[in-house]
Amino acid sequence: MDDTDRQLISLLRDNARASVASLAKVLRVSRGTVQNRLSKLEADGTIVGYTARLRPQAEAHQIRALMTVAVEGNRIGPVLSAAAATRP
Repeated sequence: MDDTDRQLISLLRDNARASVASLAKVLRVSRGTVQNRLSKLEADGTIVGYTARLRPQAEAHQIRALMTVAVEGNRIGPVLSAAAATRP
């Protein structure tokens, strides 16, 4: 991954719906170059998807949280099973 790839990813983080033409213009490269780089980044798993950001009011009454769980030793299997069993 070079600087152009990093700039491309940065632009996509700001606007995942940006057109290839607009990305090419900002990066000062051809549309083909942008398309090839996007294809490469998708193929190698660097880009795994695109998303939309919603304003908080768009989903009223929903609570969201991100959390991490540290598992000691080789206990990941039972922890994942227990977590999956408690899903609503």
